Amino acid sequence: MEQKEIFYTLAQAAFESVRNVFQWDKSVLYIKRLEGNVGFKSFFTFGDDIEIPIDTEANYQTSLAVHELHRFTSNTFSENNKWNRLRFVLYTDNKINIEYIWDEELQNEVDKINSLK
Repeated sequence: MEQKEIFYTLAQAAFESVRNVFQWDKSVLYIKRLEGNVGFKSFFTFGDDIEIPIDTEANYQTSLAVHELHRFTSNTFSENNKWNRLRFVLYTDNKINIEYIWDEELQNEVDKINSLK
């Protein structure tokens, strides 16, 4: 999967989440990515930038795109550009904004659970 396809898949998931919303400015996907696991939370904003939760329409293909994006960014950028959370924003003019986030607490929790196995 190419980077363009990855972004298209994520944008499509963000759009599907707001498809039945009458008015919106931004559709936001908060994504948690762990090895073998992807979680999604969706929000939309209208006017005042308050994020209103909405059902996520993410599917297997969207999860696969997140793993591909992680693989791509891990192989392309420096080792300091690691992430386990992603904030993906789709605007009504089809522009996107992506924020890669490293959540150390999340990783410590995962490491602790894995050490118990």
